[in-house]
Amino acid sequence: MTGRAAVLDLNRFWNAAAIITVELSFGLVCLIQQQRSLRPEPEKPALWSSPDTGTFDVPLISNRLQWSLSTLWVLMADEATKQDPVFPPELFDKIVDELRDDFPSLNSCSFASTLFSARTRQHIFHSIELMDETSCDRLLDLVRSSHYLVQSIKALLLCSEPRRYISGRDGWRKEIPSTSSLCLLLELLINIKELTLVGVVLSNLPTCCFTALCSRSYDALTLICVKVRDRQEMRLLLSHSTHISTLALSGRIEDSPFSSKHKHNDAFLPPVDHLMIRQTLRELFRTLTSNAAYPFPISSLKAMTITLPDTQHLVHLRALLNVTPCLTKLRCFHIGDMSDVSGDQPPLNISNLRVLEIELQLRDIFLHRFNIETDFWNRNFESMGPDCSLERLTLRVVISLSSIGDVSTHIYLLPIWEKVDHALSHSMSSSSFSLRVLLDYEPSETVATWQQRMSSCTLRDIELVTEAQFRKLAAHRVDIVVEARDLPFIIKR
Repeated sequence: MTGRAAVLDLNRFWNAAAIITVELSFGLVCLIQQQRSLRPEPEKPALWSSPDTGTFDVPLISNRLQWSLSTLWVLMADEATKQDPVFPPELFDKIVDELRDDFPSLNSCSFASTLFSARTRQHIFHSIELMDETSCDRLLDLVRSSHYLVQSIKALLLCSEPRRYISGRDGWRKEIPSTSSLCLLLELLINIKELTLVGVVLSNLPTCCFTALCSRSYDALTLICVKVRDRQEMRLLLSHSTHISTLALSGRIEDSPFSSKHKHNDAFLPPVDHLMIRQTLRELFRTLTSNAAYPFPISSLKAMTITLPDTQHLVHLRALLNVTPCLTKLRCFHIGDMSDVSGDQPPLNISNLRVLEIELQLRDIFLHRFNIETDFWNRNFESMGPDCSLERLTLRVVISLSSIGDVSTHIYLLPIWEKVDHALSHSMSSSSFSLRVLLDYEPSETVATWQQRMSSCTLRDIELVTEAQFRKLAAHRVDIVVEARDLPFIIKR
């Protein structure tokens, strides 16, 4: 096919796609108009192409498309006004009172209220964040104005002042007065199912606040840099929760009830489906592997997401896998220095897992460590046998931007899949195999350095190299994804 023919075919393809879009829009407009009996079906243009040349009339298509879409938009907006507005009437009245002197904001709220139907409310009013006293005051005023709003809020984030949290300092460490609007607000929010506490000292909460939090039945609980006094305090917080779908723990949980200094043999938490642990909770991980101190019925655990800081915690992970028969999903992120892993260590018991996600760090100064990590996981793959339950395997390879231009990066990628392909050839014939190449950067680098380094190497370059190297693994249905994390600028393909 010549270049000119290819261009003509491409133009014909886009013209045909535009016609299909116009036909669909035109048909939908006619359907709405007929149902509402506004007027008879509009006359449809007889020709989509020029009678002289036989080519598509692009201006005609453009005009018809513009008319169809504009008419469709007006009809949809008109239909929305006949439905229940997204804001309940009492809340809309409150908004009007608050914004009477701010016409642009009032106009935006009015447009949103008429454009979306009441079915959207459950998504708009599902989650709230309380960052300070001001946000508590404003939300309390709205909640008092709308019973529907009280019923709709299902997720609550109670967070310390953000700068303190990010810097690692103590969050809401000062005592909160009993006259705070937070107390009244927590008493009104009776349908909270997901609770997230960030930088909060539970003992500093007024009695009425803590009592309100303890009276809810939670499906998900997240504790980040939270200070918990003892197990009794945790037990009270979850006294009405019979089951937790997700328990997420991160940062320093001071005076932790999970600490080994608490010599209690009873489980003080309800059954947990998914446990998420960050690397800072070393004390918790050791406690989890002590049979006499499980914080919840360990046999109920079905999924776990964990970040291991070093190889010492592999012992705890191995022990935990041996006592969790229901565990079917494991996400294990950067293990750290694996240089002291000996080849004679017993493999992890991952034969019962259905979903496994592993993160490997590939940086130019840690290539030896990367090889050791790869060998460690391949020994685990080889031990699974043909009766393994694994259905989905994802390897996340984190590549530092400082090594993207280095040829060694691509040289080291291929041996991963050669080894994994060999290790899994007898056990993953019907499984799904995914590779995620995650581009990362060193915090010490400057934006100017990134832009200069990436000028000759884009995400598409990485994709092409990756696809070329791993094309032979198509039999394993390998999904190759290239993504960027926390980049201070946009990389164009």
